[in-house]
Amino acid sequence: MNVTEKTAYLKGLLEGLSIDETKPEGKLLKAVIDTLDVMAKEVSELTKETEHLEDYMDEIDYDLGALEADYYEAWDDEDEDDDDYDYCDECDAEDCEGCELAEDEDDDEDEDEDEDE
Repeated sequence: MNVTEKTAYLKGLLEGLSIDETKPEGKLLKAVIDTLDVMAKEVSELTKETEHLEDYMDEIDYDLGALEADYYEAWDDEDEDDDDYDYCDECDAEDCEGCELAEDEDDDEDEDEDEDE
C-alpha cells in the first residue's frame, strides 16, 4: 500500500467507527487524517516529478557522454599530430626554463649527444 491508499483507508476507518466529529477528539482525528491526505497527495506528486527528473537526467547524461566522446576523439586526433609538443604542467608554459620538464629535456638531449659520439 502506498501513502495515498493508507490515508484513504484511515478516512474510511474514521467514517466506519462512527466517531462523533462534533467532539474535540473527533475533530482532532478528522483534522489529522485530512492533513495526512494532503501530505500524501503532495508526496505522490513529488514522486512523479522526481521520476520525470531522473529520466531527464539520464537523457542529459547520455547526451553528455556522446558529446564527450566526440570531443575527446577529435582532441586525441589533434594530439597525434603534436607528438613533439612539450607542455609544462608545473608552470603552465609551453617552453619553460628552470623547471623539472626543462631539466629532463636537457638531460635527454645530453644523453642523445653522448650516444652519437
